[in-house]
Formats: sequence, structure tokens, C-alpha cells
Amino acid sequence: MNLLLNKIKNLYYGWVMVFLAVIGLTVLGIQVYSFGIFIKPVTQELQVTRGALAMAMSLPGFFGGLFQIFAGRLADQYGPRYLVAASGVSIFIGCTLMWRAQALWEIYLINLLPMLVGNACGYLPMVSNISRWFGPRYRGTAIGIVVAGFTLGGTIGPMMIQSFISSFGWRRAYFFMGLIFIVVLGIISQFMKHTPQKMGLQPWGEEPVPVMASPPPIAGPLPILIGDPGAVEGLSLLEALKTSQFWIFSLIGIIFIFTWMSMVQHLAPHATDIGIPAMTAAGIVSLIAVGGIFGKLVFGVIVSWTGARKAICGCLVLFTLPQLMLFFSNGIGLLYCFALIFGFAYGGMVTLTNVGTAEFFGVKSIGTILAVYFYVTSLGGLSGPPVFGYIFDRTGGYHLAFLISIILCALAFMLSLILLRSEDREPLMG
Repeated sequence: MNLLLNKIKNLYYGWVMVFLAVIGLTVLGIQVYSFGIFIKPVTQELQVTRGALAMAMSLPGFFGGLFQIFAGRLADQYGPRYLVAASGVSIFIGCTLMWRAQALWEIYLINLLPMLVGNACGYLPMVSNISRWFGPRYRGTAIGIVVAGFTLGGTIGPMMIQSFISSFGWRRAYFFMGLIFIVVLGIISQFMKHTPQKMGLQPWGEEPVPVMASPPPIAGPLPILIGDPGAVEGLSLLEALKTSQFWIFSLIGIIFIFTWMSMVQHLAPHATDIGIPAMTAAGIVSLIAVGGIFGKLVFGVIVSWTGARKAICGCLVLFTLPQLMLFFSNGIGLLYCFALIFGFAYGGMVTLTNVGTAEFFGVKSIGTILAVYFYVTSLGGLSGPPVFGYIFDRTGGYHLAFLISIILCALAFMLSLILLRSEDREPLMG
């Protein structure tokens, strides 16, 4: 009876954590996917270049990585509750300051302080916490659902923010977005729990099976159980850093983030540059998010069958091929096709990043390992959007930027083949 009750509790609390994380990541997705919508109105009013503004918006991803490592350690020790609440407060402060910003240096400062802290305390604690609540059998599906919430925010964010900018201006749009953060993240954070082990439970799908070290005597002591049912398995951060797979995985991640952040920030400006109305351009960005929802869910199931390495190889093919559409044509129909396929592959890679980290290195230090991984791969987010912006500033278009992205993604696919071949040579779980 107690075993059945514990299973019910495992199931209940695990999926409650999923539900709360979906809500939180939906809000975060609104912010990230709306970056590109702000580019034109902000650059026009403040008289700055796209490259300079894109650099300011990319700073939290890179410098915030150092703080994210600290946040990851806090998430491993104490759980996501206070970190997620801090995320809502910090981003609200940042959005309020953006409402009053008058110069480029102010935007840099805002993104280096409150926005940096807010982003570091948001995404990683929620996603890493899900890995603790589900065993390998269900982890891919759970994480796929959770990170789909991030993309759900992307489906509604660009058009919602564009509508608000058209009606009230970009400054009030920032303030409105900040209100969403402090209210939603402040509420859901209070219901988030840490590891199931601290509640006397086990991750769903990982219920312990008693194994006796030796047959017990008839009238002797109770059976000796092998292992600690409350223990959490996995590598430490230093052990993970010593594996070649971590660095191959990180190089793939750098290229992935380079391309994704660049497309999200510059696709809407590119579309309006070639004569597409602003609201339609925002809808194209939203299509990336729509495709991403399906990609996250589908690859969350696929990875349970194939493992992370094979799934990453296939996903990178889908990530690279649709970019040829941007390089060879500017037709609105092909832009829609690009957005859906690219978004589907992007969604798959987000799920595979989180599942792959748990599969390769275990969940013992997953918050810290993910934080370091995100910090390393943030080099792509730091460089990609400014590179796209500077190429536009110099050439008047994005053609060269699209070519660079295609070449880099082809390189990422080759690295994924190396990662696949290393599966039998270097064990990742010791």
C-alpha cells in the first residue's frame, strides 16, 4: 500500500513540476523571441546600429553565464524556488529601466545587471529540476514538454509585442513585459519543490527495486539492500569536464546558439527589409516557435528510442538544410517553410541538449554542468547576433551572414558524427 502511495506521489509531484516549469518558460520565451521585434523601433529612435544593439542584447547570455554557474550550484543545493522568484523581480526591474532608457550605454548597463541576473536565475533552475524528478525512461518526454513551453512563449510573444508596440510604443511594451514576469514567476516559484529524494520519493520511472546482497537466514536480520535508494547518480563537474564528449558537445552547442539567436533577432528585420509588413514578419518569427513546440515534443519521444547521440545527428541535418532557403530565395512562401522546419529542428536540439546532458553525465550535478555548458555555448549567442548585425551594417543585407551560418552548421553535423562514434570508446557514466 505504501509503495502504491509513493508511486502516486511521484507521478503527482513530477507532473506538477512540469506544469509549473511550462508556465515559467512560456514567459521567458516571450522575452527571448521578442528581441528582434524591438530592433527596428529602438535603433530608429536612439539612432544606433543594429550590430551595436544586438551586442547589448547578447551580453546577458555570455557574462550571465558566470552568474549562471553560481545559480546552477544553488539550484543543485536548494532547488529552483527562490531563484525563479529572483528571476521575475530582476527582469521586471530591467524592463522598467528599458522603459526609461535614453542612450545605448544605458541599454548595455541594463542588460549587464538586472537582465543578466534575471535570465541566469530563470531557465536553468527550472529545466535542471525536471531531470531530477524523472528517470531515464520518462525524462526525455518530460523535458520535451517543459522546453516546449519556452517555444510556446515564442508563438505568442512576437505578435503580442508587435501589436503593443504599434499601439503604445516600444517603451511601454517593455514595461508590460516586465509586469508579466514579476507576477507569473513570483506566483509559480512558491509551488516548486527540490529533489524527490528530499521528500522521501524517487524520480518517476526510477523506483528502486530491493536487491539482496545474499539470501537472508531464516531467523536472522533483515536483508541488506545494495545501494542507497536516496542517492543521486552521476559525474561531478570536474569529472564531466575531463571527458572529450563534453567539449565536442559544447562546440556543437556554440554553433547551434550562434545560428538560432541570430535568426530569432534578425529574421523579422530581414523580412521587413524585403518589403514584408511588420506584423507578418512577427508572424514568421512566431512560426519558428510553432515548429519548435512540435520539435521539442517529437524529439523528446525519439530520444527515448535512439539515445541522444543519434538524435543529435539527425536533428542537425534538419537544422542546416532549411537555411538554404534563406540563402537562395526571399519569397514569403519559402520564409514560412524555413521558419517551420528550422523551428522544428531548433526545438529538437533544445530537448536533446537537456536530455543529452543528463544521459552523458547523470543528474547528480546536472544544474552545475548545464550552467557551465550554457556558459561555454553562450559564446555563440554573444557573437552570432552582432555578427549578423555588423554584416548588415556593412553590406546592407544578410546574404553573407546566411552563408556563414550554413557552413558552421555543416561543421556541427560533422562534430556530431564524432560524438556518435565516441559512444563505445569513452564511457560517460562512471
